[in-house]
Parts: sequence; structure tokens; C-alpha cells
Amino acid sequence: MKTPARLRSLLICSALLVSLVGCANREHMRDDYGKEVREFYAKQRVYAQAVPEPPTGLDSEEAAGIHASYRKSIAGSTAAPADANARVLMLREPKPGVPQ
Repeated sequence: MKTPARLRSLLICSALLVSLVGCANREHMRDDYGKEVREFYAKQRVYAQAVPEPPTGLDSEEAAGIHASYRKSIAGSTAAPADANARVLMLREPKPGVPQ
């Protein structure tokens, strides 16, 4: 009679053997498997040369100024200044028996 430990090791070895045989065959994959991914990564490259001049466009300070003026123009002149405490909606759970 075989011991439980020996049966367990026999079962594990047979499961590994079956999985290796099942995964070793690559007939289920087409020849172009992963082609798009390989082409995608082949198109990417690292630019080793430095840029001759800084890029043109907005810097962070200018963008912040434009954003602030845009918000003021949207809010209008009657809007109160934004207060962090004024924007918080505080709710409490109603107590039973107390009218709302």
C-alpha cells in the first residue's frame, strides 16, 4: 500500500508532466502572434540628442494666469470669492422622532 505522501508527490509530478506537455505545443498560435505589439515598441525610440532651443508655448506661470482670468470671466463680477469652507456641504443623519 502506498503512503499518502507518496501518492501526493505522484499526483503533483503527473500534473506537472501533463501541464508541460500541454503547454509545449505552440500550434495554436498564428505566425503573426504579437506582431502589433512588436511593431508598436519598434516605433518607439529614445532621442539621444538634446533639443537645440526650448519649446515654444505656455510656461506654467502664464498658463496659471490665463486659467485665473478665465475662471474670473466665467464667474462674473457678482460672484463672491471662493472660500474653502463655503463649498463644503455638511449633512447629518436625522434623528428618529425629530421633525425635519
